[in-house]
Amino acid sequence: MSFVLNNTPTQSISAATRARVLEAARELNYIPHAAGLALAKGRTDTVVLDLGTTPFSSYQVGEFAEEFSRILEEHGHPVVVHARAQDPQALVRLTRATEPFAVVSLDPRTSAIEAELRAAGATMVEQIDALSAVAASDWAREAALLQLGHLSATGRRAIGFVHPVETAYRSESELKHVAAIEVAQEIGAAVGPAVTLTPDRDQSAAAVRRWLEDSPALDAAIAFNDETALALLAVLSDLGRRVPDDIAVIGTDDVPLARYATPPLTTLRARSREGAAYVAARLLTAMDRPMEAAMPPHIFDLVVRGSA
Repeated sequence: MSFVLNNTPTQSISAATRARVLEAARELNYIPHAAGLALAKGRTDTVVLDLGTTPFSSYQVGEFAEEFSRILEEHGHPVVVHARAQDPQALVRLTRATEPFAVVSLDPRTSAIEAELRAAGATMVEQIDALSAVAASDWAREAALLQLGHLSATGRRAIGFVHPVETAYRSESELKHVAAIEVAQEIGAAVGPAVTLTPDRDQSAAAVRRWLEDSPALDAAIAFNDETALALLAVLSDLGRRVPDDIAVIGTDDVPLARYATPPLTTLRARSREGAAYVAARLLTAMDRPMEAAMPPHIFDLVVRGSA
């Protein structure tokens, strides 16, 4: 029975026997004792997912974490999601407390503390990209190629960048701004100055007004994410600017409210769930539970709506 319930890969058990054991476990409402399993194995089956600091918005990371957790838990591995603060040692303390089988981190700082994580009890430490196991700079470049390619194809040539209200995303937003500038130079467009929104709507309107007055040729704007784009649409409406006639707006995320904006928001939809399945499959395979999943061929899909 234990070979079936523990999914022991070295044992050959017929499908019929496996089915009878699992059915009996369900009828008895059998739940393995976590502490007992940990004692027998010398570890737990827990996986820590460290969100850390990434260039992804909270919506994309949330989708990734949800799908990753679902797949791992279906295979008997509880997932502890950790949003690390500025102190990298917080992840070490969590690892010491949970003694997980694996720590999967989306934070580039993890490589500096890998030895400490293993010493704290982690059997495996995987540092990966949340969407497709590519570098953050490549992720930002793909986003810029799609956004600028679409804006250029629709005749937009003077394009601004809009940083988010949330200061926690400033470094990630700067990364995307730099990528947009580089891609624009390659395709013959121009990404000009940036503006930063604030939590106060009137202050944001004043900042956007100055931004447009200082760069009167601007005919498009790339927002860091959809939340920023939705805020920009509201501010532009306050200022009497028409979207997309006066200025086109494009975001990233395809949050559910994007289609309800006025006008509906053109954006990028990230393949977060596919990326999560790929990362989960890599981890399960390394844990001797082979699972097939292909890396997404690209990270984003362009969703064209009324704002651009």
